[in-house]
Amino acid sequence: REEPSSEHDVLTITSPELSGGHGLNECYKVIEGLPWACVASSPVGSMYVRIDVSATLSLQQMIKVCQNYIKFEESIDSFMPSHRKDTADCKSNKKDVKGATNKERNNLLPTCSTVEALIDCMNPSKEHFYKLNLTHLRDGILEFRQHPSSKDKTTVTYWIRFCVAFVKNSARLRSPLS
Repeated sequence: REEPSSEHDVLTITSPELSGGHGLNECYKVIEGLPWACVASSPVGSMYVRIDVSATLSLQQMIKVCQNYIKFEESIDSFMPSHRKDTADCKSNKKDVKGATNKERNNLLPTCSTVEALIDCMNPSKEHFYKLNLTHLRDGILEFRQHPSSKDKTTVTYWIRFCVAFVKNSARLRSPLS
């Protein structure tokens, strides 16, 4: 076992693709198996949830996910710790999408006629540090980066469920008006 060389070294755990209740059970097992020394509640730790939308969402549905994320980013911020609200490694999509109001931003997003255009609109600095990271969307992956890391399996699974439900409901419901 190799010890971290500094306080900024971070344990990274990447799971294989998981789905459904069985996938969440596998996630539980991994979390339960971590030693207590791996509790990562520092400001440098974060949890990324990647959702494969390649076979399930059209471009129009992905646009609705982005519109809803912009609309609800501040609400999601309200249940995140302050160090995950708008920092260099957790950037606001809402602030970086062109437009002074949600309505202007929501009117801009449907003008994206390709996945590449949507990526450029939502992640204009071309970095992966956005709360809703679309840099993997070329491969059909939406990545939620906002949640801090946690060893609490309930917290982890609730966030995973929230992200999946957010994508599903955004895709199937009408676009937000403002």
